[in-house]
Amino acid sequence: MFSTNSDHIDLEAAIASLVSGDSSAREPLWLAYSNNTARHVIAVSRHFQLSLMTMLTEEGGFSGLRLSFEPVIAALARRHALMHQNDNSHFDFRPSELADLLGVSKQVCNQTINQLEDLGYVQRIADPRDGRARLLCLTDSGFSLAAEGQVGIKKVVTEYAHLLGASKFNSRQNSLLNHFISNLKTLVDGLGLLASTQSQAKSTDDQLLGVLLPQLSHYFSQRLLSLTKQAGHRSITVAHGQVLALIGLDGGAIQSMADTQNISKQAVSVMTNDLEALGYLSRSTQPKSNAKTVLFNFTEQGWQLMADSMSAINTIEDEFTAILG
Repeated sequence: MFSTNSDHIDLEAAIASLVSGDSSAREPLWLAYSNNTARHVIAVSRHFQLSLMTMLTEEGGFSGLRLSFEPVIAALARRHALMHQNDNSHFDFRPSELADLLGVSKQVCNQTINQLEDLGYVQRIADPRDGRARLLCLTDSGFSLAAEGQVGIKKVVTEYAHLLGASKFNSRQNSLLNHFISNLKTLVDGLGLLASTQSQAKSTDDQLLGVLLPQLSHYFSQRLLSLTKQAGHRSITVAHGQVLALIGLDGGAIQSMADTQNISKQAVSVMTNDLEALGYLSRSTQPKSNAKTVLFNFTEQGWQLMADSMSAINTIEDEFTAILG
């Protein structure tokens, strides 16, 4: 289920070819960078979250939703259910506790909480153990959002099951999907990405997919970034990586990259300009109809970044192989 890409390309030979000016190594290097476990999990996770957010917005009528809201809403909903199961042995999360659970900084967590509070999905209440502290809980709108989210997750999971085979959700599809989710959980547990209470919470397989995919995707992105920075590319960010993955052998145009990532042209423009300033991309123009299309291409430094990123991806895949066996 989690095949690695390590034996698909000889990185040392590819790097030696690039250094010598041999461009023949570029295509296999680009193919390896575009087709590996990390990229696929990140892409599936993003599609999963975007599909769910679209359903909640268009069918559920919820406004102002962002991808960053899902982990917070889901965690608060699970905590509420746990409190009702165990009477007074649990309390709602304090903001710092929620940040620790989700593995994000307190600043990032507070920013998301403030946005959710402004939208009316989350509220702060007094902590009965300490009147100076505040606890986080869902509002009525927040609980409605969480409930509709579970319905949406079931729909997306069913769509994924259909992609595995025939048009009906048969036992073989169910087995494949459950095996995939089981592998995801093994990885997430092995990497220690979820607090024990979150990992052990009772959830259906489709609910687990909604928890595990974002966690593993976040780990992929951060681990890849860390290893790439260690290789000397200290100015690269996760946002840059979203654009780099869309630069083809013949270059990439801002509009097509924006459409693929479902983000604004302005956002892509900022990232490509950053990468150009850092020396990883160069621009050229290509005649198209009555206008000229600006294409961004990898520089020699950009191709070195690709090679170093593939080395990092191979390291991550080796880590996963050690966990999965």
